[in-house]
Amino acid sequence: MFKINFISSTTTILCISTYRKTSHCFAAQTSVFPYARPYSSGSSAGEWMSNWFNNVRTPVPVFKVKGENIKILSNPQQFYDELIKRSSSARKRITLASLYLGNGEMEEKLVDTIHKNMVSNDDVTLNVLLEHTRGSRGQKNSRTMLLPTLNEFTSRTSVSLFHTPNLRGFLRQIIPERFNETLNVMHIKVYLFDDTLIMSGANLSNDYFTNRQDRYIMFEDCAEICNYFHDLVKTVSKFSFQLTPDDQVNLHPDFNIHPYKNSKKLFNSEANKILTAFTEKYAKSRFQVTDVTNLSNKNNNTDTLVLPLLQMKTFGIEQDEHVTTNLLSTAPLNSNICLATAYFNVTDGYWNAILNSKAMYDVIMAHPKAMGFYKAPGLAGGIPYAYNLISRKRFNDIEKKDETRRITFKEYLRPMWTFHGKGLWAQFNDKAEPVLTLIGSPNFGKRSAYRDLEAQVAIVTSNETLKQNMLNERDSMVLQSTKVTKETYTEKERTPSWWVYLISTIMNDQF
Repeated sequence: MFKINFISSTTTILCISTYRKTSHCFAAQTSVFPYARPYSSGSSAGEWMSNWFNNVRTPVPVFKVKGENIKILSNPQQFYDELIKRSSSARKRITLASLYLGNGEMEEKLVDTIHKNMVSNDDVTLNVLLEHTRGSRGQKNSRTMLLPTLNEFTSRTSVSLFHTPNLRGFLRQIIPERFNETLNVMHIKVYLFDDTLIMSGANLSNDYFTNRQDRYIMFEDCAEICNYFHDLVKTVSKFSFQLTPDDQVNLHPDFNIHPYKNSKKLFNSEANKILTAFTEKYAKSRFQVTDVTNLSNKNNNTDTLVLPLLQMKTFGIEQDEHVTTNLLSTAPLNSNICLATAYFNVTDGYWNAILNSKAMYDVIMAHPKAMGFYKAPGLAGGIPYAYNLISRKRFNDIEKKDETRRITFKEYLRPMWTFHGKGLWAQFNDKAEPVLTLIGSPNFGKRSAYRDLEAQVAIVTSNETLKQNMLNERDSMVLQSTKVTKETYTEKERTPSWWVYLISTIMNDQF
């Protein structure tokens, strides 16, 4: 019988595991999940998966692939090396979606590699989707980095900059440049080269190429999945600004509603129509019960399912929230879920599902020192303390319900590194390895669910090598983490300023 394991994604990881009373399976997880309960018989993984997806009313497409075509990258250097390699070898399309593109030497090398490829190959097209506020910050920014390529290959290059309809009027005038992206951003991370896709939570910036731990899963020779995400980027680009060769921005020729000059309600409504048409286009590839039950069939040509999940609540798209809530709500007894997020601020819906569940949970979050905002100047320096306050509140919930053995918090801390990992892994029944993982841009937080434009994928597999690689990925993050206790929050260095209490309360959904 096919079995399931989960772990999920700025950095949170969720894992679900079920264990048999066998020394082999239990011992494999003892150091990572010290309180894991032994396996007891119940619903099969296939039944659970079927119920999970059938209870989700949102149309969710499913793509069937070979697990051997999915590769998990373990560190920032591997991520960067693959970006360079694929940028050089692509022969038909390069499609990139990220919050922003940095302007350092490593980013310049990446852009230069793409540029040289386009010089050598007349068929290569470049499509880039970035966040307008973040991508326009400073004199040297994401836009200026891409202008030479846009100027030389205007007919083959598209640079789109999403601008939220929420930043308008007086707010647009008074909110400082560094903080104007708190309202709502394009947070999707897609790195696509021909028929190879890298899904990640990482941005295209130096830290994410060197010492900022994230997650990266590469899909090779997966044309259908790549076509979907290429189409997604082009779809969001339709209601985004288009960068011109003279560093100006225009509306898309097929969309004449300005994000902050025209009606906000009208902009959201028309963007919803575009996105709804996109989701309905792929709704025909609905999940079927047999998709799971057939995965372990040796006569089946594919052993892995990939399900794209979108979350853009501003525009009425809530796939990821529905699926994740259903997953957390139906996690069976004796399973273990491992969830990771750099910025722990889970929604009330997710949190209630965890508290009311019978499953074991391990939540990995960034230690305050492992956040990119640690000791940042000005208000940004208070962000780690705000997240610490939020996690302390949730920890108090666990203590009040006497669930500290079932729900465990861990903090990732590695010298000279920051943590940006996010996602979910789930284990089920008599296998120690995860059979399901979520990976992408969401953080399971209120920003991800309520404000930003997010995308991730659920991967369900019976491929033994892929399951082992999922386990290795998860454990590498767990082993860099330490367990949080009540005493953790009494450490002197965690004492916040009065204004951090205020901001983390009145602006809670912006974290």
